[in-house]
Amino acid sequence: MIEKGRILNDTYEIIEPIGEGGAGQIFLAWHKNLEKKVVVKKIKENYVGRINERGEADILKRLHHQYLPQVYDFLQMGNEVYTVIDYIDGNTLMDYIDEGVRFDEAQIVKWLKQLCEALDYLHSQNPPIIHGDIKPSNVMVDVSGNICLIDFNISFDESDMKKISGYTAGYASPEQVRKVQLYTSGGNYLDVHLDAKSDIFSLGATIYHLMTTENPIKIMSGGGSLWDVTVALPYSQLLKDIIGKALKRNPAERYQRVKDMYYDLDTMKIRDKRYKSLIRGQIIFSTVFIVLLLVGLLFIFKGYRVLIDEEFEDKYERIVKESERDDNDKVISDALDLLNDEKYSTALEQKSEEEADLLFMIANEYFEDDEYENAISFYEKAIRADDTNPEYFRDYAIAEARIGEIDKAKSILDSGMAKGLTGADLYLVNAEIESEEGNLDDAITDYKKVLDSSKNTNVIGRAYILYSRAYRSKQDLEKARKVLEEGYVKVDDTWRLRLLREEGSVAIQYLEENGKDSDWIEAAKDCFNTLINSDRYTFNDRINYAILLKMNGEEEEGVQELEDIKKEYPDEYKIPLRQAMFEIEIQSAKDEKERDYDKAEVYYLEAEELYSKYRNAGDSDEEMQNLENIIQELRDKGWLASED
Repeated sequence: MIEKGRILNDTYEIIEPIGEGGAGQIFLAWHKNLEKKVVVKKIKENYVGRINERGEADILKRLHHQYLPQVYDFLQMGNEVYTVIDYIDGNTLMDYIDEGVRFDEAQIVKWLKQLCEALDYLHSQNPPIIHGDIKPSNVMVDVSGNICLIDFNISFDESDMKKISGYTAGYASPEQVRKVQLYTSGGNYLDVHLDAKSDIFSLGATIYHLMTTENPIKIMSGGGSLWDVTVALPYSQLLKDIIGKALKRNPAERYQRVKDMYYDLDTMKIRDKRYKSLIRGQIIFSTVFIVLLLVGLLFIFKGYRVLIDEEFEDKYERIVKESERDDNDKVISDALDLLNDEKYSTALEQKSEEEADLLFMIANEYFEDDEYENAISFYEKAIRADDTNPEYFRDYAIAEARIGEIDKAKSILDSGMAKGLTGADLYLVNAEIESEEGNLDDAITDYKKVLDSSKNTNVIGRAYILYSRAYRSKQDLEKARKVLEEGYVKVDDTWRLRLLREEGSVAIQYLEENGKDSDWIEAAKDCFNTLINSDRYTFNDRINYAILLKMNGEEEEGVQELEDIKKEYPDEYKIPLRQAMFEIEIQSAKDEKERDYDKAEVYYLEAEELYSKYRNAGDSDEEMQNLENIIQELRDKGWLASED
């Protein structure tokens, strides 16, 4: 036990012991320099040397997330090892459970989504970090009402799983329990694989305990139904299903990624009308009952209803225009906001075609970003809202083909044909399936049939782009470019710009693979200049133009283009990301004695700060991960100062 008043490292004055974690004693301390309370954790002697090679603190110090505590220091004093982290002023979920406090569904969902965000951030690290000890006493609720996931004493990554030697009964997944049992008994524990799905189980168990005040393992062990509890639960079946899926004994039946669990939580409102009624009912019985009642009275006036409908239509038309501009992120954000806004719930119930169309637009934007699984989810929702539109089945089938689900794509195609999918639309799906199966010549034949049989400019435009991509798959970039050029005279202005964007992408691919070529450089410049001079250019068009300038040896112009873009998009992390990559390339081309990567690091830190909001929302970017790896490599080699 560390005595009260002891000062560690001339900085941390011990105030009092406040608990014991899985791997050590925990003390409240005073940070003399920052003049704030912190938590000091003394690692148990039998854990020292058995934590990850890079150390618990080394893992945590590089983590920055609003729902995780920040690590300040890692101290080694003789045989004693300490970590210093944020002090979180608040209560644990276990405190609330012990007091018998019950929370409504809105609060449960809010906290559960925050935990999903924190875990997705951990699982997205390279290598993934698994918490390994999620339980109510390790989930804090701070004074602002937000979650903080604490106590990473037995956190591990997939390369270190064999070092796990403990768990918390009642919350650990069956496979984690089995692995520890084999480890302690000398059995073959290496055959038992632990990953993000183990954390998902523990998360489900923790929230189940909060919802029911019962431990789920006890219920499951007794053979009873999870929700056959003694008290009436004020929660929707949809939320129960989400928790139940997280608690499946078989890892293959659980959510495979915490991001998928977050998605189901985030889309509850548009997936189940009963959820809306439940939430409204809970709100009515809250402290703002009178205010909501007064607002509800406004709905008896026909004029107000007409005003809401007109407002909905204005927002809907704006999203349609955003879709025509290829503003993918804006379409997804605005369409989801409109679908989830309770204000327009009645309008949506009366306008099933518009609801389906919004879902379809979201799906198409995800499709254009190559996020096929997200696209598939929204195609399914669009079809549930309106199963009479064969175009939904067309694009749904193509998305399934893109992820290699050929049999499912063919089944959806059959359903689409039953709904009237014929002619050019049918050829388009067949071409995509053939392309994914590697039958590129057959695919090209069907793309030509689309162009011969369709008069719909949207179908023709898509066919030309997909037709060119078939040639790109065959590494025949010359023909891919000719196909696009052929399409310019057969489509409208919107699709002409999209074909130009595709040609610019083909040109950059050619230059990356074959080196500088004046013909391709000029073709690419023409494409991006036309796009940028139109009123429909996208953020990525500007980025690609800067990349093109760099590839053409116009370094100063490329750098200036990025500076100009930054003025227009000051919150976009991809700009300093690209600036960092440019600077790294410039310095790497110099003699070693002349290299200076400090400017690249400044850009990287700027990108990292802007990127954090995307990372906190569960998104990840391979380019950003690549830049992080490069910066770390430069630090390891001594070109940049270490973070420590």
